[in-house]
Amino acid sequence: MAYRVLIIILVVLGFGANALAGIKNLGIIGKTYTIAEPDALEEIHSKAGAIDWQKTIQSPETIEKLKNFKPEGIPKLPRATHDRTFLVDLTYTLDFDIPNGKGGILYPAGYTYNPLDYVEYPRTLVVFDAADPDQMNWVESSGYAREHDTRLLITDGTYYEASSRLGRHVYSAMPVIIERLKLKAVPSIIRQRGNKMEVSEIGIAPVEK
Repeated sequence: MAYRVLIIILVVLGFGANALAGIKNLGIIGKTYTIAEPDALEEIHSKAGAIDWQKTIQSPETIEKLKNFKPEGIPKLPRATHDRTFLVDLTYTLDFDIPNGKGGILYPAGYTYNPLDYVEYPRTLVVFDAADPDQMNWVESSGYAREHDTRLLITDGTYYEASSRLGRHVYSAMPVIIERLKLKAVPSIIRQRGNKMEVSEIGIAPVEK
């Protein structure tokens, strides 16, 4: 048990294969005793089994938290004031070495590549502010909510309310997505065009009341 725990600690701390290569079984030295403490995994399973997960998940407090959940760090993008389309180059430069698992380097730091030179992204991304009634109306009327090859991403508002109204799953537009696609305003429609991503900002007019 102690031997396995040591291996797990080394792996978790990132010492990797070099450290593991130096581990040897030294055999039994001196008097041994039966391990008295319970197995860690068995203890976890025991405690997890004692929890009424159905009751916990369906509690009013948990449901309310899920309804109002918003990931932190997502920038609130302004509403697009006019239609605008631009291309985004996803070319990326590695800032660290990627090992090949055989003691060498597969891709060195400084290596530059464009993933769209090798793969196609078949989906359309629609990014919008679900807290903006006009943008929600636009998403509904645009038909994108009914297209299965479209993924809906929100910058504000709640997943629960947007999903309930649109009748399908929506996802959060995480900061890395906004940064990599150079999004500046919403709603935006993103599609692959050759080896670049095309971003189309849609200037929507407020609904007359």
